[in-house]
Amino acid sequence: MASKKNHDSKSSMRKEKKDNTQDKTLNTYFSPQQLREQQKNVKYCMDDTSVSLESLEMDARKNSDKELITTSQLQISLRANLEEIKKDLAVTAVEIKTEIKQEINLLTAKLQKFEDQVNELDFYVKNVKDECGKSHCRIFDLELKCNDLEDRSRRKNLRFRNFVEGGRQEDLKQTLKDYFLDLGIPFNEQDQLIERCHRLFKPQTI
Repeated sequence: MASKKNHDSKSSMRKEKKDNTQDKTLNTYFSPQQLREQQKNVKYCMDDTSVSLESLEMDARKNSDKELITTSQLQISLRANLEEIKKDLAVTAVEIKTEIKQEINLLTAKLQKFEDQVNELDFYVKNVKDECGKSHCRIFDLELKCNDLEDRSRRKNLRFRNFVEGGRQEDLKQTLKDYFLDLGIPFNEQDQLIERCHRLFKPQTI
């Protein structure tokens, strides 16, 4: 019986100690001052969080503004460059047009000069053709007259064959006179029967 009482007393003491510790923990964790401090800490943390979020938002806005500024600056610079390029191209196009016009004018003048020269040459060639035609007609007439004169001059020509060739100093007239005398033909120098005499071909080389 005594042991049982002792056991009960010990267990009751343990229970009281446990209850006291629980009350202490409850008092420590849920005291008003500590709750205020905890609230302050939580509020501070929340304020820090909100401040950090705001700062992040501000940084993001600044970065976005910077990006917008840089893009706008790039657009402005690109537009300015494009305008300069357009102006340069316009000036270059005008210069090229003027050069082409000048070259065309020069070529036109040269072509006109060549056309004038060609026309002059055509006129000259026509005149030359006319003169050549007239000259051919005259030459043809002269040839006819020459042939007629040659035919007329050959009517009194005589050709003798089988005469021995002599040197360059031979006297053909005397040879013919001797030949006529041998044939019994009277020959009188006053009659001038022989006006000219010559050999027809080159001497034969034996």
